Amino acid sequence: MCAIIDNDVSHQVFGANPTGPGLFFRDWLSRSNGGIIVAGGRLFRELIQNPNFRSFFEARQQAGRAIRIPDAVVDEAEAELHAVDTRSNDKHVLALARVSGARLLFTNDNALKLDFTDTGIIPNTPGHIYTTNRGRNVRRYAEQEITQVTRTHKSLLNRTDLCAA
Repeated sequence: MCAIIDNDVSHQVFGANPTGPGLFFRDWLSRSNGGIIVAGGRLFRELIQNPNFRSFFEARQQAGRAIRIPDAVVDEAEAELHAVDTRSNDKHVLALARVSGARLLFTNDNALKLDFTDTGIIPNTPGHIYTTNRGRNVRRYAEQEITQVTRTHKSLLNRTDLCAA
């Protein structure tokens, strides 16, 4: 399974004080039978500024569990998305999903969640969201983060169909 980590939650996974769900996600990526982290383009340039992400990504690449999509490929896909009407300003994340086939995104960005699960934007296999926002009404609970790993977190990471091409 392929996964993307949005920069808005990278501190939950690679920060000095990661959250429970962030650590759970990182542990899942660290396992030999866990997920494959995908990065490239502007998102990679944002994430690589964090030394914890940099060392984690390099180690996962050496283990064959991280994929770096060439920046030029992602940047070109992002340019093509400028003609597409999206709710979020994260076309670089959407472009990465389109070119990599990754269909799991860890984010708390509400507009990006809607775009990532829209098959008009991310074709073929629908995207799935790993989030630490509370409840269905994400606007009401946007300021509250889930601090414990939930059944939904576990079931998402047990899926095997989220690496479409």
